[in-house]
Amino acid sequence: MQHPTDWEAEARVKGPYDSGQESLEYLTRPGAERPIIKVPDISATLAERGGRYGKFIEHSEISQGLQDVMRNAPNWNKLDVDMRQALTTIVDKIARILNGDPYYDDSWHDIQGYAKLVEDRLLKMKEGQ
Repeated sequence: MQHPTDWEAEARVKGPYDSGQESLEYLTRPGAERPIIKVPDISATLAERGGRYGKFIEHSEISQGLQDVMRNAPNWNKLDVDMRQALTTIVDKIARILNGDPYYDDSWHDIQGYAKLVEDRLLKMKEGQ
């Protein structure tokens, strides 16, 4: 087992390594023969997400505004932790829809999924499981 101090010497190295793909970063440790993890270049991910969801600062303003409304609601502190997390994540998905591509079906699907997780737990509680 490696101790946390063994990982303090990690470094990110950009460039090709056996794959010829220069857009990858590799997580390495000094003296290691090969990278231990391939990490995609974050620039491509950010560009793709920005095209899909709009500017992050604008998304953040919408999301935080909606979250402020929720946190100030009378029952917010009465909610179970999974209920609060589901609503927070759902609001983040709503902000993506309002700021970006409203026709991206995955955002709508995700909203259903987070609500379903809470619903399933409540139904199990109701059944006494």
